[in-house]
Amino acid sequence: MKKFFITITLILIIAGAGTGIYFVFFTPQARATRTAEQTMHAASSQDEASFKSHGTPSGSDEFYTAVSSRNYRLDTTTEEASTFYLRYSFTDNESPKHARIAIQNGIVKELAVGDAIGVTPKEDKKQAANTTSQDFCLAKADLQYLDATSLYARTIRGATMIFADDTSTTYSGEENAGKLFDRMGDFYKKTSAKDYSFSVRGYLAATSDTLEERKQVIQNRVTKIQQDLIKQGIPEDRINLADPVAYPADQPTDGQNERYVIIDITNNCIK
Repeated sequence: MKKFFITITLILIIAGAGTGIYFVFFTPQARATRTAEQTMHAASSQDEASFKSHGTPSGSDEFYTAVSSRNYRLDTTTEEASTFYLRYSFTDNESPKHARIAIQNGIVKELAVGDAIGVTPKEDKKQAANTTSQDFCLAKADLQYLDATSLYARTIRGATMIFADDTSTTYSGEENAGKLFDRMGDFYKKTSAKDYSFSVRGYLAATSDTLEERKQVIQNRVTKIQQDLIKQGIPEDRINLADPVAYPADQPTDGQNERYVIIDITNNCIK
């Protein structure tokens, strides 16, 4: 009798273990999760062959680039019409914030990335509507990166570029200028999803002599700064070239000089 009970117990244990293994490894959801995890890992580690092994739907290139070298976590898994949707969130503060993979019969049917994507494609519009406009406004942490703290300032000083002499388009102190542009580039990478733009403008002493020549020098300088910002990955359509600010030639200040060109951040959330 004792052997009988031991045998039954062993059978139940083995059956339970088999059932557990089945649910962990062989259910459609388990297989879909493994496929999605393999796809995310391949994109993050830039293993192109593995990434493409389960299918390459439209949007694959954008997805592959967006996930590169980023850490992530699985948020939700849901099934709809025999398709499993797995949405991930990235653990950094960069854009895009989310990634979604659709798996059907072991094949990747859809790849999507974005700051406001739903669990399924049907929920994308709802998710976007639920994402408040404040999510796209500069936050205090963003402003601190520029040594600014006021959330209510529309114009925030990004950098003041100083040129070598009265007519030059060479910066005074090229190494320091390079560091300032690197900071602008890093700022944009961290905040590209936010609603703001860059504004570049110089100063012009209010005197009549050689006015046109000096205007041209300032135009050449703001154009050079625009090109250097673009080299940092900042899109041209987010850089405004503003008219120079005139100041009395006999009353200059520390911040007004024709050798200075400033880069401002315009916070579009503040009207």
